[in-house]
Amino acid sequence: MKRNVVEMVKKIARGVIFGLFYYLLYIIALPMLFSRILQIPIEMVTGVAAASYIWFFIALETFISLVHKHLISIPMKVLSKMLYALMLYSVFNHGILTIEIPYNSYTISTTINISVVLYIIILASIIYGFLDAFSLFSR
Repeated sequence: MKRNVVEMVKKIARGVIFGLFYYLLYIIALPMLFSRILQIPIEMVTGVAAASYIWFFIALETFISLVHKHLISIPMKVLSKMLYALMLYSVFNHGILTIEIPYNSYTISTTINISVVLYIIILASIIYGFLDAFSLFSR
């Protein structure tokens, strides 16, 4: 009995840690990286939206951690990685980044379409989700 409780607490802690990790990766780190590389300010998720994202990531990863050895974990792992990538896509305004540069009395508007890069990230996330999910069979 005590062993089961300890295992359950470990699984929950793992889910919380991975949820925070994926939140930091998809919602904080990747947008900041793109912002630095492209030299375009990207609006960061703050306030209630940030809290919602954090709780969503933690809840989903905790659920996946709790059902790790069950068959339902396979589609959940793939679905979670796809949802994380789609949230990143949403944070980046669906791949269209716009910046307005004041120049004398004019305002120059520049738009960069990074959709292809985001599609690659989404595809990589889905592939990672499949590999992660099917690693269950190799154990």
